Formats: sequence, C-alpha cells, structure tokens
Amino acid sequence: NSEEAEDEFDFGIAVREDVMKAFMLAFETKRLRRMKVISYYFPELCLVRVTGKRPNRKRKYERILKRLDAIPEELFKRMFRLDRPSFEELLEKIDHHFERDSRGARSIPVKIQLAVALRFVAGGSYLDIAFAFNFNHTTFMTSVWKILESSNVELDNINFPVDDYAKLQDLEAGSSRISKGKLPGTVAAGDGVVFSMQRPTKFSLDGDVASFYTRKGFYGYAMQAFVDSRARFLNISMKMASSTHDATAYVLSDLSKAIRNGRLHPDFHIVLDEAYPNKKQELSPFRGKELDIWRDTFNYHLLLRRQCVERAFGILVQRFGVFWRPMRVAFERIPLLIWVCCRLHNYCIDKFGADRQAVAVARGDARPGHGSIY
Repeated sequence: NSEEAEDEFDFGIAVREDVMKAFMLAFETKRLRRMKVISYYFPELCLVRVTGKRPNRKRKYERILKRLDAIPEELFKRMFRLDRPSFEELLEKIDHHFERDSRGARSIPVKIQLAVALRFVAGGSYLDIAFAFNFNHTTFMTSVWKILESSNVELDNINFPVDDYAKLQDLEAGSSRISKGKLPGTVAAGDGVVFSMQRPTKFSLDGDVASFYTRKGFYGYAMQAFVDSRARFLNISMKMASSTHDATAYVLSDLSKAIRNGRLHPDFHIVLDEAYPNKKQELSPFRGKELDIWRDTFNYHLLLRRQCVERAFGILVQRFGVFWRPMRVAFERIPLLIWVCCRLHNYCIDKFGADRQAVAVARGDARPGHGSIY
C-alpha cells in the first residue's frame, strides 16, 4: 500500500525493520569500518549501501603532530609568531580549558588547534590552513574562537598599574632612558588606531552602520591604546565607533576616568598627540608651526616619548597578518580578536624583546606599505 509506505517513511520506500536494526547496531558498535550492509531480504528495496573504511582520526592527528615537530625552528617562528618553547608554554596554560571525553582523549589535540589559531591570526586563509592541517573548514572557526577565548583568560598581561607607585616608577625609568631624563614623570604614551574590517551588517549594529565608516573611506574598528617604553600595551579601550574623534573616545576610556578621579599619583603623567586636550597629567604638544623655542623644545621631547605607541601599532600589524586586510569575522567577535592579538604582542615582547630583529618574524609575508592600519 503506497499510502502506508509514505506514512512510515519520508522517502516512500519501505525497508525491513530487521535490516535497519542490523545497520544501527553495526554503527553503534563501531563495526562499520570494513563492512557492507546490503539487505539480502529485499535487495531491490534496500536504501543502504555502505562501503570502504572509516578514517582513523587518531592516526591522522598523530601524523600532523609529527609534521609540526619536524618544522625547522626559524620557519616555526615565522609560521606561528612564537618559538617552540613559547608555543609549548602557551599550550600548557590553555590546555585545561579543553574537555576530554570518557577515554581521557580529545577529538582534536589542543596543540593542533593552537597551531591553527596562531596561523589564522598570523594572516593565513582559513581554507589554506584547514587544508594544510587536514581540518574540517566548516568547524574551523569554532576551534579558533575557543583558543582565542582561553588565551584571553590565561594571558592576563594588559594592566595599567595606576595604584602601584613602585611599578609606575619602573615605567617612568623606561621612558626617561628614551629622552635622556628630559620631561620626567612619563609613564605611558597613548593614541588611537582603526583596524580595517568588512562592512558590518545592519542587524549587528541595529542599523547604525555609518558610525563605523571612517573619514579615510573604509569601515573600521577603533581602539584607544596606551603603551610603555618597550611598546607593550598597558591599557586598551574599544568603547566607541570608529567615526568618533580620538579625544571623545579617550574620555570614555578607563584610564581617563582613573586620572580624572585622582587615582594616578601627581608625580606621573601620560603623553598624547595634538588631537587630545593638554592637561596637567595628560600632556599633548602645542599646535601650530610658528612656535617659539620653548614650545618647540617641549614638543620635541614629548613626541620623543610618544613614539613608542606608534612603534607598538607597527609591530602589532607587522606580526599579525589578520590586520593586513579587512577583518572578515563576525562583528561581535572583533573585540576578542584584537584583545588576544594585543596580549600575544605583549607575550612576544616579554619573550623576545622589541628590537628590529625580534619583530621581523613576518618578513617575506607582509608587503611594506600595504597594511590595513591608519
């Protein structure tokens, strides 16, 4: 009866119940590797024909891990922006964030997931990375975001010691070495930066897409950053749209609120550029070209101490190729991506320093003058 068959099966073909039970039993007991399920009761009605061998995921990942271990040291650092000891240290920090199954194993080794995520932030295409690591491209970003979330928790290295006088003294000593003791009291340099991104959807911004279109003609995500003399990020803020003036975005940052509330000791100050107001603990250069010798000298020493924030932006973009082109990730995920890249930036400076040789890990990957930073 065709009507009864259609009621029982969506495809309109009746299959013997015992055949289906045999197939499900074989599947549940993992005996599907070298079997062929062909019904000998009613072969002309059977829908199921399974042949071949189920892939061994454990052996597949073992081969990938061996390939990772065989990468030469210099190439390893260029690929992942970390040397092997730093990579293993980060792996140990985030390992406990990943659950194990009943056998104590994981579906994908965390080491492979970390390598995939680092290649992504280093500028690799998700399709190329998925192909190279034998990764399912449809679940690629799931692993990447899990790695970034765990790294954001474990790499807690962006902190402005506004209430710690001893640490503020250390920051001031680093700045004094740059300007040879001139303009004492500087503990940080600040500026704004905009990273290029794809046009966000109206749904992600409640229709206010225009606020993220910059005066330079692209969609971007804005960040206010404050760094020390080593180009390490001490504080970052991403609270305003990219079309907002730097001075307005700064007023809403946590560091600005702390200074206004008197938490920063009066012996210290931060330096900014001419887009910001000049105040007692927030110094910015005098504007104009025809300045007297005193104002011009002040500007020179202030800008000498402020150059470290420009270096920090340059190093960040040079190292992490995800910023070389418009970011093509979900809008709500962009802050996490930027936060983790800044934390990895600090992690790398703590490990390798910030000299020319230490930051040239991406040489050959980036084309000078073609970054997406303004």
